[in-house]
Amino acid sequence: MPDDFSCADPDFRYTDPATGVMRNLLNIADQALLSNVELCVSARRIEELKKNPIVIRDISSLNAVHKHLFQDIYDWAGEQRSVEISKSGSQFFPVSHFQNAQVFLNGQLSEYKSINSSDKKNVSRNFAEILDHVNYLHPFREGNGRAQREFVRLLALEKSWSLDLSRCDNADIHGKYFDGTVHGDIDCLAKLIYKILTPMKAADRPAGKIRRDRTRWIGTSSVWKFTNIFENKFLMFHLLGEINHHSGPSVQH
Repeated sequence: MPDDFSCADPDFRYTDPATGVMRNLLNIADQALLSNVELCVSARRIEELKKNPIVIRDISSLNAVHKHLFQDIYDWAGEQRSVEISKSGSQFFPVSHFQNAQVFLNGQLSEYKSINSSDKKNVSRNFAEILDHVNYLHPFREGNGRAQREFVRLLALEKSWSLDLSRCDNADIHGKYFDGTVHGDIDCLAKLIYKILTPMKAADRPAGKIRRDRTRWIGTSSVWKFTNIFENKFLMFHLLGEINHHSGPSVQH
């Protein structure tokens, strides 16, 4: 987590008091290594959702998305945080009022589902408002950004739109996304989303449903990707074995 984030975790539910590193299923005690593994593993899970999407029923579906992305790393994946977190001195939504926020967000999602799919301007504005409020909620201890970007991408699919806010290779998209979410600038987000929102192509349509069996997806091609990152084959193979050992079932719809 970036240095300007802070977390009140007196019981060390999420962090190891000896190392300060987030507790994780792979028992990684180095933050830089954990961040790299988390990035690679969650990216692969996102690819799964592009082929087999989760249907967004209400705000609880955000938990299902988070669970799917981080199930290989954290035992609390998909669970709402139980501690307060803040960034640059500004606190995110208080845990004690989560239920009120969920009711509000479910209302926003119902409104979104009722609007005309062809009304791109209205769709974009709704996305911006949902994204702004979900970001302020910040319901998880870690992985909020990836989960919320995937959440709105899946929402877009329901109205046959493609929306990719994760394009870090594009400085303009990356900068405006963070400006909009950090500062709560809905107009900025709405303009950005309107610009990059495109009709879904036939080739982009999901192939099927998420399987409910145990998923062990790390194979030879992934081995070389991990090797390039860590430059340590012994450590890399150890991690792959641990990930396969801990890999949980794909999340249900």
